[in-house]
Amino acid sequence: RCAPTYASAYCITEFEFLTAMAFLLFAEAEIDIAVVEVGMGGRFDATNVLTPLCSVITNVELDHTEFLGKTVQRIAFEKAGIIKRGIPVVTAEGKAETWAVIKSIARERHASLYRITNNQVTITKQFSISNYQIELEGEHQKINAALALKIISIIKKKGYRVPEAAIKSGLKTVRWPGRFEIVSKKPLVVLDGAHNPAG
Repeated sequence: RCAPTYASAYCITEFEFLTAMAFLLFAEAEIDIAVVEVGMGGRFDATNVLTPLCSVITNVELDHTEFLGKTVQRIAFEKAGIIKRGIPVVTAEGKAETWAVIKSIARERHASLYRITNNQVTITKQFSISNYQIELEGEHQKINAALALKIISIIKKKGYRVPEAAIKSGLKTVRWPGRFEIVSKKPLVVLDGAHNPAG
C-alpha cells in the first residue's frame, strides 16, 4: 500500500503485484511458453503488458458489468483490447454483434483473425479436431480444445516445437476438478465452480 505522504504515487493492486511476480518467476525459470489468462476484461488488465505469440478471446458474455460495461458489445471492446498489432488472434465468439467488434479491432491492428465455429467444431481454413480425443465433459470443451489446437498451429509456424504425441496425450488425459466434474452417476452429482451461467 502507498503511504499517505505518497498519495500522488501509483499504487499497484494485489493482482498487478501477483502478475509481476509471475512474470519474474517465468523469466527466472527460462520457460519457453506461458499461457497467461487475463484477470478481467483485457484492455486495462495487468497481463496486457505482454506481447504474446497469439491472443485468444474464448467468448463474450455479460460478466463484470460494473467494470466492463452493460452490453456484450462494450465487453467485446474491452476484451479485444488484448489484440496487438500484427499478432494473430483466435476466438470462438459467435454472436454477430460481438464478432463485429472483434473483427473491426483485429482489422484496425492488422492482426490475422481466426474464428472457431461451433458448427461441429470446424475452423475456417479447414482446421478440425476430428483426429483428437477429448475427455472433458461438455460440448464447450470441444470448442476449447479447437482453440488450443489452432493456437498450437500458430506457434508452430513461429518455430516452436510442439510434439503431436504431447498434444494428443494432453487432450486425452486432461482433468479439471470442480468444473463440470461428475462425482457420482447414481444419483447424478455434478460439481461446478463457475461464477456465471456462461462459465
